[in-house]
Amino acid sequence: VTPRANQNVTGLAMTTFGVGFGNFFGGSLIKLSGADVPSIALSRTSAFFSASLPFSGKLGWFGKIFLSYGFLAYAAVIIAFICAYILRRTRIGLQLRAVGENPNTADAAGINVTKYKYVATCAGSLSNVLLDWMFIFGHGGCGRWGIVGAGWATALAAAVPCLILGAATFFEPALRGRRYLVALRLRPDLLRRIVRYGLPSGLHQFLDVATFTVFVMATGRLDALSLAVSNIVFTVNYVSFAPLLGLGQGTTVLVGQYQGADDAVASIRATKSALFLGAVYVALFAAVVFLFSDPLMDAFHGPETAFDAAAFRALGRTLMWIMLSWAFFDAVSLIVGGALKGAGDTKFVMFALLAISLGLWMPVVFLVLWLAPSITFLWLTMPFYCGVCAMTCIVRFARGRWRRLRLVDDLLTR
Repeated sequence: VTPRANQNVTGLAMTTFGVGFGNFFGGSLIKLSGADVPSIALSRTSAFFSASLPFSGKLGWFGKIFLSYGFLAYAAVIIAFICAYILRRTRIGLQLRAVGENPNTADAAGINVTKYKYVATCAGSLSNVLLDWMFIFGHGGCGRWGIVGAGWATALAAAVPCLILGAATFFEPALRGRRYLVALRLRPDLLRRIVRYGLPSGLHQFLDVATFTVFVMATGRLDALSLAVSNIVFTVNYVSFAPLLGLGQGTTVLVGQYQGADDAVASIRATKSALFLGAVYVALFAAVVFLFSDPLMDAFHGPETAFDAAAFRALGRTLMWIMLSWAFFDAVSLIVGGALKGAGDTKFVMFALLAISLGLWMPVVFLVLWLAPSITFLWLTMPFYCGVCAMTCIVRFARGRWRRLRLVDDLLTR
């Protein structure tokens, strides 16, 4: 916030890092506590959140249509109206909108941009803390829901920014009356453009998840120790992968903005900066894993764990070192691939992943399972796969075909 970094990039990086951080330490705490399931039945929690208002059954069809939902539906509507009022009718809300929409103009008008960003960021985090206190420990009239309460608190806190943005959009003065209907009018030209560039990007994500799922299923064909340690090391890897994913998404946003302004030099500069940040983070992550691989594995080995501690730790150490060998390749693929998608080269990214994963990586995985079914050999296919993906993205970016792609020029001309 203080260095005035790009809020899109910073927000994505913080969000994905928080998910990875929580996933890793949450799994560790559950293992240390010896619990395999949450502390409360999901059916009980679901029944509470889906319970309708007590008087809805007495109002006939009106109650059935409008008052038969869980309290979260009505809480969302109330929060949306409160946020809309604050953003449109109060001095603080108007200044907060100015900070988000155009921080440079707000700064020139004498508004303390840094202060408002800190307040907005901390308010979102504190709402999560408050809900955690209520839902986990049973304060404020809520039940004592344990780990399930933590999940609901996080979900509700994540919904707050969506409600604020939705309220700000719905009550935007420029969209009042017929202009709101005009803004909602279907634009076939824009829809075709979204499908043309968005569908390959979505298929790319689908293929990435699908092939990784097949790889995890392949590890399940080995012994129980290999499967357990493999999943644990993947959990540790998520602490590295999540921030890099945020950097890749941030690079997509920045390159898209710069290409829209016809500034390819700035796109290259943003990509190089993201690569530098990614390399620094990977180096720090690698140092921590290299020095503390055994304590990290011990965090997942509870007193009731069925596996021998020495074998558990030794296999985890080996897989963590293999994980570090692909971490930098992963950073390059996510960041440079994100830059290509931001420039509109989404078809190449999709077809390249399709060819590399289905035509190269998956056959090697099944060949290893057939010839040498070992978790170590299976994991060694990952650096190979990530390295080929990284080199493919670098070569495509260096050739510069993405410079000539234009996503919106012809639409603006019309």
